[in-house]
Amino acid sequence: KKIFEELNFDLVFSTFSVIVDERLPLYVAKSLGIKTAVNIVSWDNLSSKGRLPYGIDKYFTWSRLMKNELKDFHNQINEENIIISGTPQFDFHKDKSLIIDRNVFCDEIGFDSKRKIILYSGVTTSLMPYEDKLIENFILAIKNKKVDGEVQLIVRLHPSDNGNRFDRLVEKYRDVKFFIPNRAHSGSKTRSLFGGIKDAKILMNTLYHAEIHINTASTMTLDAAILNKPIINICYEEKPEGKDRSFGIDIYKCTHYKPIVESKGVKLAFSQQDLIDYVNLYLNSNDEDEFGRNKIVEKICGPIDGKSGLRIAHSIIELTQK
Repeated sequence: KKIFEELNFDLVFSTFSVIVDERLPLYVAKSLGIKTAVNIVSWDNLSSKGRLPYGIDKYFTWSRLMKNELKDFHNQINEENIIISGTPQFDFHKDKSLIIDRNVFCDEIGFDSKRKIILYSGVTTSLMPYEDKLIENFILAIKNKKVDGEVQLIVRLHPSDNGNRFDRLVEKYRDVKFFIPNRAHSGSKTRSLFGGIKDAKILMNTLYHAEIHINTASTMTLDAAILNKPIINICYEEKPEGKDRSFGIDIYKCTHYKPIVESKGVKLAFSQQDLIDYVNLYLNSNDEDEFGRNKIVEKICGPIDGKSGLRIAHSIIELTQK
């Protein structure tokens, strides 16, 4: 409290609402009459990441859906304290300066620009502990010509995944490109989750140049929908006998993911054969489920105009002047 009084802050802004360590500064600020604001950083935070700080001056949400969820789950929060801003993490999709020519991108990663690219985005080890086995079987399906055409595969691991379980695959399948953000930042979870422009450029080009996106109930589904890329969600696993079912394949029943399933904008693969069939379908008809993908963006993502960060900044400045 003494520090706050000495520094004379105008506002305290929590950029990551579910981090408990950010709550004390908010409550200290409130006790001193300092304005406060909270950013709800992800679409699953309200329904699966616990309660929000109470009594904050402004809460920034992605969309009308998220605003309604906030009112339903926290009915003590007044509607005038909730702002629909969109999320800055999607602003990059409107920055065309980040996108490089396909020939250049493919040359950088050792791919043939004329062949189609499939992107598999990994999730956390806790959600899918045997994901490496599932991916290897898909690689073998490609090599055994079960997938149409001479496709190329990129595997991008979740930023918190150290990649150790994939070392064998990286060594064995040199024609598959593995991106391991965690290692690019020397194992720093914070830096790999919130990288700089270089990280954004790699991610944007990986998303942009892939023809099909595969993941297990990941936020990358939203990125793919924004770019109108066909999406396949994994609903099966390759677990060792006797091991418990992984939570990742049950996320589709969770509150935040239900609208995606209901949108008909994604294909749910309940087996490897489903996965192969849907990949082949999308390779030959990439406008399949386009209407559903548009519904996902409209309902969940909020405004996608590259200005969400600016809206939040302007709202914060306005709040300090009241």
